[in-house]
Order: sequence, then structure tokens, then C-alpha cells
Amino acid sequence: MKLPGISGPIPRGWFYALFALSGFAGLIYESIWSHYLKLMLGHAAYAQTLVLVIFMGGMAIGSFLAGRWSQGVARPLLWYAGAEGLLGVAALLFDLVFRQMSGWLFDSVIPGLEAGWTIDLVKWGAATLMTLPQAILLGATFPLMSAGLLRAHPGTPGQSLSWLYFTNSLGAAIGVLASGFYLIDAVGLPGTILTAGLVNFALALTVYVAERSTPPPPRVLAGERAAAGSGGVAVPAMLLTALLTGAASFLYEIGWIRMLSLVLGSATHSFELMLSAFILGLSLGSFYIRKRIDTAVEPLKLLGWIQVAMALLALLSLPLYLKTFDAMGIAFRALSPTEEGYAGFMLFSHALCLALMLPVTICAGMTLPLITAALLRAGHGEGSIGRVYAANTVGAIAGVLLGVHVLMPLAGLRWVVMGGALVDLGLGAWLLLRAGGPFGRQPRLALAGALLLALGLVLTVRLDPRTTVSGVFRSGETRVTGDVIFLRDGKTATVDVQRHRDGSMSIATNGKVDAAIGAKGRPSPDDSTMVLLGVVPLAMLPEAKTVGVIGMGSGRTTHTLLSSSRLERVDTVEIEPAMVEGARQFGDSVKLAYTDPRSHIHIEDAKTYFARNRRQYDIVMSEPSNPWVSGVSTLFSEEFYRQVKTYIRPKGLFVQWLQLYETDVRLLSTVFNALGAEFQDYRAYYTNDGDMLIVASKDGAVPELNDWVMQEPGVMELLKGINIRTLADIEQRRLGSQATLAPYFASFGYQPNSDYFPVLDQNAASRRFMRRSAVEISDLQPYTMRLEDRRPPGPGLNAVDRLWFSDAMVQAELIARYYAQPGRRTLLPGMHGNVVSILNDLDLEGRRCEAMDLELSWLPAVRSVVRLYGPYLPAQVGKAIADQVRRSGCDSALTPRQRDWLGLLQAQAARDWTATVAISQRLLAATPPTASEAQVLLAECLLGVLKTDGPSGMTLMLLRYGDIPLLESPPLRFLTANGS
Repeated sequence: MKLPGISGPIPRGWFYALFALSGFAGLIYESIWSHYLKLMLGHAAYAQTLVLVIFMGGMAIGSFLAGRWSQGVARPLLWYAGAEGLLGVAALLFDLVFRQMSGWLFDSVIPGLEAGWTIDLVKWGAATLMTLPQAILLGATFPLMSAGLLRAHPGTPGQSLSWLYFTNSLGAAIGVLASGFYLIDAVGLPGTILTAGLVNFALALTVYVAERSTPPPPRVLAGERAAAGSGGVAVPAMLLTALLTGAASFLYEIGWIRMLSLVLGSATHSFELMLSAFILGLSLGSFYIRKRIDTAVEPLKLLGWIQVAMALLALLSLPLYLKTFDAMGIAFRALSPTEEGYAGFMLFSHALCLALMLPVTICAGMTLPLITAALLRAGHGEGSIGRVYAANTVGAIAGVLLGVHVLMPLAGLRWVVMGGALVDLGLGAWLLLRAGGPFGRQPRLALAGALLLALGLVLTVRLDPRTTVSGVFRSGETRVTGDVIFLRDGKTATVDVQRHRDGSMSIATNGKVDAAIGAKGRPSPDDSTMVLLGVVPLAMLPEAKTVGVIGMGSGRTTHTLLSSSRLERVDTVEIEPAMVEGARQFGDSVKLAYTDPRSHIHIEDAKTYFARNRRQYDIVMSEPSNPWVSGVSTLFSEEFYRQVKTYIRPKGLFVQWLQLYETDVRLLSTVFNALGAEFQDYRAYYTNDGDMLIVASKDGAVPELNDWVMQEPGVMELLKGINIRTLADIEQRRLGSQATLAPYFASFGYQPNSDYFPVLDQNAASRRFMRRSAVEISDLQPYTMRLEDRRPPGPGLNAVDRLWFSDAMVQAELIARYYAQPGRRTLLPGMHGNVVSILNDLDLEGRRCEAMDLELSWLPAVRSVVRLYGPYLPAQVGKAIADQVRRSGCDSALTPRQRDWLGLLQAQAARDWTATVAISQRLLAATPPTASEAQVLLAECLLGVLKTDGPSGMTLMLLRYGDIPLLESPPLRFLTANGS
């Protein structure tokens, strides 16, 4: 088999196009490995760091080995085809091998190990074993492809190498974006890595056939004899340069990724935009130098000035970085919260990445082609290609480790970038001095000026914490109004604590507030969530002795748990030490988390901690950040729920904090579907209008609340602080249980959120930008309550702020008390204005029973009661309103439709389902399908059918009223789903 049109050497353009595809596949691997390995390591930041180290380490080994023995190989392109083929085979097997290896580690290996470095060594060793062989093969591709190209086209080797660097890096930049923005969402992690493997197979086949179609090229490069003007280029100096510039470049990358996370948000797509911008700069640098590389008379001097320029540009990126907050604030306010606006947000975010990175990375992209070409011209042979590539990647590894584990936590974020700049500056000066030859007055002045400018920037540039932690990507605001009282650049996140003007405090990671505690007497919404996270499961499980908490947050939940005297142990697992240190700033509000001997705080990822200890708990609770934060969605996956329930004792409970803001119902359904697939029952409670807690049981039904917890003085003090004084105040927040909610969430047709098909991770960031929320599920509460045969929990309720159905229960109780008054009734304190207006309109006594008055005042009041308060009223209220009509003498003046609305109110309050169905059908017959009350009437009708005939009676109803938009109304979708 031969390729048509090839009679001589393979054309240059073929090499460049093929190597672009190789870069495309290679960076898909780097991107996808970070997704896989975060499942093993527990955090996206750790996974990204380890992948960089393994990826670059393997590249170094592969390029070094291939560079050494490629000179003795007659046809290096055949070996290149073999490497691409082996990469394809590895891609086919990777998903299966990873799942088997991960399961074996957490089920069999880690449980037998002690805490500490041994577990890290095992996990990192397993990750290395699964990815290093492929990384070595990837590293071997460049020297082999370069050798094949330079043998086939020995003229202008420097230009040829620049083109290879350019096309490979360009393909890599595209591969990152294709993987993150399309492939993972379309085909999941397994399908994405398989796509890269298919590209490898196609490359292997194409290169093999093309190479077999041409005569073998000469083994000796034309450039192996020293070219004129290339003397003085020593191999050790060039390799040291490659190593140090690699270290500096990756210090920049590590620093910029954290810095830009504070501007763009630390979502998965943000990381991909940053990585693609970095690689694109390298590509453009290689492209720029391509025509100058073979004509450079003094390559050392050119390289030295490039290093100096790179250092200055890196230092100047710091003040430029502070301006990106203003730019993002303007863009955030200007872009509409729509799908199109989000696309614009992504494009603008990419533009910011490019503006910050390109000047430096273009310089970095010039260095490797220049170093390699200089060695080739000096007669050091094609083996120098692999040695330069290897030295550069070893330096990159050193830069990653130095940045993440030393400079970031010890010196702070700006010193990661400044450290890289000082390395480049020193290297540039050394190269200029080493180059020899005349060094005139102007170059000396230029170098001195560069050194002075660098010194000035190092001494004067500071990153203003009130700007960097502003969370501009969520609010458009570029400065916080409070005082930043704590700031740490941790290994996985930048953590800050702020004290606000109203006395409240908040803790944030990478600019995203994770928890807030209100001032005394003014609880924040998060206060309610954190306290109820601790109280609700304790109220359900009086015998509970041990609790495991995933995530430190502010420490308020752990403090709440320890306020109970019955608990014997609370283990709080947090992966970021800076979070634990920052939470201390909340003082007495969280003090038990730090002072109570029953409290144990563990710095580790939760999956490893639970697997190692094999301790089972009565209660395990997870309080993660929002799902759009990179890596967090794995704490809402079916794999996580499957694993975590093995650490819960029989009859124990799992508790999940779930945010209802910056998401939508469809994405929420993936979480409920995942939870329902692994637990036998769950129950959902609102903690405030934007957050929810879900209690799940792995054995049977979730228990009912027990009031024993109200007798605990410490717990009761915390509850009073969030306006809860009785068990009924908690029970009123209940949305529903799995029996009624699961069909509703299944109706959206989304699969459970999975680690390997991460629909939540891929889509949550766009919902954040579009300011979406899932508040409409609160509309289900009147129907879940009645479908589950529950009544409002009792008298004396305190309404939950901004939670409409809680307010409706309180107002319904006041309405009931109003009609229970003997004799002349008086309005009660606490009644809302609209309730007062409704009661006045319902009171027909002393009025003339005029048709217009009945139609325009009395009937709308009846409809309002049916729509807002009827589900929470006792039967006596419906009877009292009907009696009021009779006493007024207006009974005979009512039209049949008005009489039916009154009858529906009575049936609704009495929960007379047969009457409800009959009356609502009569009203529906006279109501246009597009009228607002049509959906209310149909919902009452369907609920009545479900209560009387069950699902079997639903089909006819749905056929009869199919012209009413069922799926647009949450209650109608809910009832339809429960009847299907």
C-alpha cells in the first residue's frame, strides 16, 4: 500500500500537519488525565500538578532516550508510527485500567496503610504507573519526528524545527479546548480519551504507509558539521539554559493559573482557557523565530536578550493582572446573562488570559527552537534535539514543584511569578556575559536599565487583597467593602476571611464565598444552613454517637454537632490546611471545632481518609462548595454516593448540602438522580430560600424528627439564633421525600451525575454566569405535602425569610385563627397586607351582593386563597367562608362558576379529593387553556386523581387536558411524573 502523489521524500507540510494532530491528541491526554486523577487524589489542583509533573517527566525521559538512539535508526519515522500506535492502544485500555486500579487501591491497599506520606506515595505511584508510559511515548515523538523531517529536508534545520514546535503547540492548544468544551460533554471521559487514541491510530497508519512509500533518508544530518559562526556554543550551557527557562516558564504558568482563577473563577473551563492560552503563546513564539533562527550570527546573545525581555514582561504582567479585574467587571456588567452572553464571557476570559500570558510565552516559545538549532549548527547532531527537550521538561518539573510546594504557600502568589522572572533575568545576564565578543556601551546600558526596572518592579508591585478576593467573576464588583483579616495562598486554593461593615464575617476560596456567619442577632442565610446541617440528622437519630464531616467550611457545622452532649466523636476532613487556619478567625462561633476533645480535624482528601480508616459513622455529611468549582462536582456523583454509604453504619444517615442558586432544575436533577440510585430514601429540607439539605438513608425510610434535640441547651441556643424555637419550625421547611420527588427529577431525562460523564461539572459554570436558580422547585411543596399525606406542622410557626411556602403556612395559620374567633372577628397582628385585603373582600356581610362586586372582588379573593393558602388551611376555614356567604344572603346571587370556586376551596381545605376532581373539571371546562388559573385548576384535579384513582386515572386526564402546557409548570410536571 502506497500513498498517491508521493515519489520522493515526504513533503514538509505533511510533517507539520501530522505533528499538529499529534499535539492535539497529546494535550487531550494531559487534560483528561487531570480529570481522572482528581478522582484518585481528591482535588483538581493536586491532579493538575501531578499530571504536569508526570506529563513533563515522561516527556523528558522519552525525548532523552529517543534523542540518544534516533541517530542509529535508519527510519525514525517508523519508530514514530510505532509510538503513536502504542499511545492508541494505551488510550483504549486507560478507562478500564483506571477504574480497576482505583477500586483496588481504595478497597484493598489504602485501608492497610498508616496516615501520612505512605498513602501519598501509593496514590502518586499508582497515578504514575498509569500515565508515565504514555508520557514517555509522547516525549519520544518529537525527536523521532524531528529526525525524520531533518533527514528528509536537511536544509534550514532551525526553520524546520520551529515549524514543528509551532504546529505541535497549535494542535495542543486546540486539543485542550476541544476536550474541555466539547468532547467531555458529548462523550464523557472514556469517549474523550478514546477519541485521542483514534487520532493516534490514524497518525500511526498514515506515517507508516507514507514512510514505506519513500526510500530511506540518509542517517547523517547535513548540519552535523559545525556551521560558520556557530562556535562557542557549549552543550552544558545550552542544556542548563533549557532547564532553567523551563523552570521559569512553569513558575509563570502555576502563578498565572491561580491568579486568573481569582478573575475568571476556578471552574473547569477556566483552567482549560488558561492552559490553551499558555500553549498558544509558545506556538506563536516558535512561529515568529522560524525565519531568523538559521541566520542568527550570535545565538547566545539573542537567547540572552530573549531571556531578559521575558523576565521584564513577566514582572510587568503583575500590574497588568490587577487591571484584568476592572476589565472583567466591565465585561460582566455588559454581557447579558444568556447562552450568548456566556459565550461572550468565555471569549473575553480567553482574551484576558492571552493578554496576560502571550508577551511572555511568545518569548518562551522562541527559546527551545533557538537552543536546538544552535546545537545542530555547532555540529552536535540530532541527538541534541532530545537532550534539549529533556532538559527543558526536567526544568518544568522543578518549576511546578517549587511553585506549588514552596513559593506559593511560603512566600505568596506574586513571588511565584517574580521567582520565575528572577531566574530568567539571571539566566539572560549570564548568557550575555558568556557570549563573548564586543559588548558595547548601548547593550551595557540596556542590560543595566533592565536590571534596575526589574528591581523597581520587584520592590513596588503588590497584589491588593481587597481586589484579588473580590469575586469579580460572580458580582462584577472589583473591590470588597469589608476588611480582609486573613489571606493565605494554599496549595489548592487562595483562602481569605473578611469582616464586613455589618459585623458579619465570611470565608472564601479563590474569591468564591463558601460560608458566612452573621453578626449577633442578625443571622446570615448560611447560619441557618450550617446549624440545620448539624441539628436535623441529630433530631432524626437520637442514638447517633459518631459523625464524619466532609469539608471544614467555616467550622460552624462541626461546632453545632459538638453542641450536643450525646455525640462521642466528630471527624472533620478538609484537604486545604489554609481553610482550617482561616476558619479559626470566626472565634466563639466555631470554637468547639477547635477546643472540644471530641473534635478531630484531618488534613486529607475525604475519599482517602475514609478508605484508610474504614471507620463507620452514624452520620456522614458533605458540605462542599458549589458544583461549578473545578473538582467539586465529584462530591455530587453516583460514584461518590456509592462509596460514602459504605462508611455509614446500618440505619445511619447521609446529609448533603445542596445549593439552589447558580444552577437550574435540570442540573439539580442529576444530583437527585445520583443520590436516589444509591440510597433507599431521602428527604429534602430548605435551610433558606437558596440552600437545601438532603438527608438520605441507606436502610429503609428516613426517620421522622424527634424533639429530644430541643432539650439540649447548646443546640437550642444555636437554633434560637436562627429563629427556630420548636420542631415545627424545622418541619415546615420540608420539601418532600424520594417517593414523590424522584419521579419529578427523573422526568427531565438526565442521567445521574457521574465522575466519568460529568454533566454537572461541564454545565454548572454557565448556569452561574446566567444567574440561574432552581427556586421553582419550592412551588412543589403544596403538592408534595398533600401527596405524602402531611399537614402543616403546627401552630406558632416562625416564617423563613423569603421562603414563600413557609410564609404561606404562617399566614394560613393566622387566617384559621381569624375565622376561629367567635362573634365579630378582628384582624390579627402579623397578617400581611394582601391577606388583610383578601379577608375584607371575602366578607360579604353588609354588602349588596352585586354581580360586579362578586366577580371583581369576592371571586379573585377566593381564587387567591385556593392558589396561595388553601393547601395549608384546615377544613373549618372552608366551612367558615361558606357560612359567611350564607349569612350575608349572597348565596343565591353566586353564579355556578363562583359557587364552584367556593366549593373547590372547601374541598381543598377538607382534602375531599373526589369533590376536588369533580369541581376542578367543571371549572376547567369553562376556563381557556392559556388562562393562569387553568394550571392551578389542573394541578388540583391531577392531585385529586392521584389520591383517588392513583396513576391509573392519570392517562385520561392528560389526554383530556393536553392543550394545557404541562411541562412548563413545575407542579404539573411533578404531578404528571408521579402519575406516569
